[in-house]
Amino acid sequence: MNGVLRRLALAAVVGLTSASALLASAGAQDGAPSSKDVSLRVMSYNIQHARGVDGDVSVHRVAHRIAESGADVVALQEVDVHWSTRSDLRDQASELADLLGMHMYFAPIYSFEPGYDPENPGGEGSVPAPPGAEQRAFGLAVLSTYPIVSATNHELTRSVGRGPDRGEVKPIPGFADVTVNVRGTRVRVFSSHLQSGDSEQAAAIRTAQVAEMLEIVGEDPIRTILMGDLNDDRSWVYGTLDPLFDVLDDGWERAGHGDGRTAYLPEPDRRIDYVLTSPDIGVTSVEVLLSDASDHLPVVADLVVRR
Repeated sequence: MNGVLRRLALAAVVGLTSASALLASAGAQDGAPSSKDVSLRVMSYNIQHARGVDGDVSVHRVAHRIAESGADVVALQEVDVHWSTRSDLRDQASELADLLGMHMYFAPIYSFEPGYDPENPGGEGSVPAPPGAEQRAFGLAVLSTYPIVSATNHELTRSVGRGPDRGEVKPIPGFADVTVNVRGTRVRVFSSHLQSGDSEQAAAIRTAQVAEMLEIVGEDPIRTILMGDLNDDRSWVYGTLDPLFDVLDDGWERAGHGDGRTAYLPEPDRRIDYVLTSPDIGVTSVEVLLSDASDHLPVVADLVVRR
């Protein structure tokens, strides 16, 4: 079954790729790529454990949307791995990788022993993980058509939402740092999901998370892409993301089409899902794709990586 959906979507991918080529040749602000540059299509997608607008959980529906997009590298948020009955205790990260025929790295934010039910800890009706499961986890993933050569899951400060430490504010895992080999050029890709909420505490935690991410990304990154649900719209008063834009470029500001709103369906009213790039990466097009597979819409960007 490997790559079945990706092959079925080939015609759609060809059409999307042709459209991207037309946009690039029409004189996008970063200019047409040279023969030494590498074109790369990336996606950021908060999949809400594959729960669609209709309430149904469907990994196949998410996979089909990714395949249709033609994305080479995908940063996912809210991915379940044997988490609970809400997603049928399935390993969504591995299933998506298998359906799409892509390499995968999973970076849990929360990870528990197989016998611990995070949605019903110690209560009547707790459901154990299926036989062979090594963890009950929820977090981030990176999918790539290109080989993954290294991967790390960094810690960020969070208000812990599950488990015995629930309610504590402390560093826990949940910032995926993946290096992929794109036709001989190494590209660093991050997937992130920052603290949600509009309280002063939530904004303070996001501010701390941004500072921690920048320590990891570095002051002068090259060939670097940071994607994810950052839970702050640039039009809001908090300004928690502002330091990011001193180091990384907001792809939408460079080449976005439409209003850019990604959450929450059925009537998105905020742009909180981002594709950020180091300044050396060209951005020819960024768009929000229609989908009913989650409460967020996926963001797709066509990039030019300088060798």
